[in-house]
Amino acid sequence: MFKMNIKKLIVIIFFSIFILLLLCFLFFKINAGLSQKEIDQKLEANRDLINQLISDKETEREDYSNSLTFITDEESKTIIPQTTDSSISGPTTDTFTIEDDVSLPHILDNNDKAYYLNFKSSSWHLEKGDTLEIEIYADEDYFNSPGSLIFGYCLNKQETSIEQFRINKYKKITFKASTPGDYSFYLHCVSSDPIIIEGVVIK
Repeated sequence: MFKMNIKKLIVIIFFSIFILLLLCFLFFKINAGLSQKEIDQKLEANRDLINQLISDKETEREDYSNSLTFITDEESKTIIPQTTDSSISGPTTDTFTIEDDVSLPHILDNNDKAYYLNFKSSSWHLEKGDTLEIEIYADEDYFNSPGSLIFGYCLNKQETSIEQFRINKYKKITFKASTPGDYSFYLHCVSSDPIIIEGVVIK
């Protein structure tokens, strides 16, 4: 009887260890987020959407160009474009949700700004010292030049710029919270040409 109890105890211990290891594996798997291969696959899956965004942007730029009237200054012989009614009325602000770790692709024109929220369409609550990794994927080939972006965060309705950089296909930023609070993040395009953002990853 005593031997049987020992055997049962051993089986229970091994079974418990197995369950514990399985739970640990699932925990790390969930918190690890997407692998780089999975991120690349998601970016590639959005290629048709990126091509459509580019087509729409080119149509918008052509409409804008056609809507300009040119005034000739006879004295200085300069031509001054004067804007009339146009679909491009000024800078835009868009909000993107980071679903499945990757935002949808978008195009930022000069002075455009994009805000990023988590999958619950809310900000990230961070304690002091907490860190997040922000990865920005861009297409610099279409417009044939790396674009300039400002990355920053919004806390308590106040924007703070962190870094200005020229994007060369990929940029990784490590953000460390200096104070507890609810953080959202943004990209501000300060480039003269549009910048194609293939995706933003925040984890």
